[in-house]
Amino acid sequence: MSNDAGRVAATDTVAATHTRHNQGVTRFNYIVIAQLIPGPNVAALEWSKEVTAYINDTYKLAQPLKLYQPLFGELNKVTWSMEFENLAAYEALHEQA
Repeated sequence: MSNDAGRVAATDTVAATHTRHNQGVTRFNYIVIAQLIPGPNVAALEWSKEVTAYINDTYKLAQPLKLYQPLFGELNKVTWSMEFENLAAYEALHEQA
């Protein structure tokens, strides 16, 4: 994995619970938002993809880690999102790490 994390200025971690009303299922979402340093971010975006692939390949998650980048607005951000069936599944992942 390359070392282009230096282009990441800051990260915010947001955890939220929501209910899928059409299925009546409560899920736990884990979200990390990274602010990229302004400028050419091709290397930082490639690094973000590598991190995502590494986590998905290493931990073989039931729901894969997903990577998002805005199409408009603040383009210098990336967001990782992972969905868990419940809080116990989230805690089990952290015990593996």
